[in-house]
Amino acid sequence: MCSLRTLSQIGETLVTQAACCGVIHIWHNNLILRLSITGLRNFSKFLNGILFEADCVEFPSGEWKVIIDTPSPEIRFAMEQNEFSDFKHAVQQALLMHEVYVIMEN
Repeated sequence: MCSLRTLSQIGETLVTQAACCGVIHIWHNNLILRLSITGLRNFSKFLNGILFEADCVEFPSGEWKVIIDTPSPEIRFAMEQNEFSDFKHAVQQALLMHEVYVIMEN
């Protein structure tokens, strides 16, 4: 793996970009989601369409969480409200930082 630059870090979510190939990684707890920049944009749009209050479900433990699909249908995230908010903001911030790096490099 080549060197990574941090695009954003909020709460338990870290978003990085590989310097050599541009691949985006979303690190959340023990999962790593790998996306292209186009995939990150699409994932961000998808996240923006989720309203925690309308889309959350009660888990057997009594906790309310939202279930987030990933590009791989077998893998899903389950997040509490604050965790989901941090996750969504980290992805949005990463897109903005990516644009900053693009401007600086041109």
